Amino acid sequence: MSSSKYIELNRMFFELSADYTKNADNDDLELSEALGLKAGNDIGWDELLKKHRVILLSKAGSGKTQEIRQAAIKLQSNNKPAFFLRLENIPDGLEDSFEKGKIEEFEAWLESSEEGWLFLDSVDEARLRDPKDFKKAIRILTKHITPALDRAHIIITGRANAWRAKTDLELCRECFPYKPAAKKEDTEDDSEEISLEEETSSAKKISLKEASGDTNFEFYTLSDLSDKQIEDFLKGNGISDVSKILDDIGLVPSKL
Repeated sequence: MSSSKYIELNRMFFELSADYTKNADNDDLELSEALGLKAGNDIGWDELLKKHRVILLSKAGSGKTQEIRQAAIKLQSNNKPAFFLRLENIPDGLEDSFEKGKIEEFEAWLESSEEGWLFLDSVDEARLRDPKDFKKAIRILTKHITPALDRAHIIITGRANAWRAKTDLELCRECFPYKPAAKKEDTEDDSEEISLEEETSSAKKISLKEASGDTNFEFYTLSDLSDKQIEDFLKGNGISDVSKILDDIGLVPSKL
């Protein structure tokens, strides 16, 4: 789906299977196969924006760029620090990479204690000029946002066939680490002794969790448009004979 005019369709997202996204031994994994494998229920923007590290992969023309641009606009309208950046422009200068938000607002956010949202579009476009530009862009950006990593929500977009399953994830984990604040529990650590066996078991659990990426990047894709969303999209683009088009593609017009 591609349109210069944004039409609110309440798009949904589903998490991709961890077998494809988090456990790759090399870059030869065909991630386009993962787009049809759901790991959980669909979620909307409200839930996606609560996550701190997201890789949003989809097919060309699915509407991901329009969606993240609009998400940034909505957050800004609610006085939230939100920035939409073009990854391909970062190697030439960070200040010229902001499509939504300004470098001055970005710097003000870095000096604040507020949560902020970075929408980085897109992996495939960043590699068109030079295959190394994506890596350059990420490393340049991390130099700026390091002080705010724990309060940054980062969403990186790309086509599934442009994402390098092993090296890209390693790069993003290295440059944009995120560790949620530890939950405080009412324990009497000063008066209780922890056995070596308990300590070793705990360390193993933490190691396994970090290795699986549970506290880091999550992979999502846009869910396919429903019949009703397709109808709304056609109407929003001024198509006069929506019923005929829906009939031609085998869909039944909504009675709503």
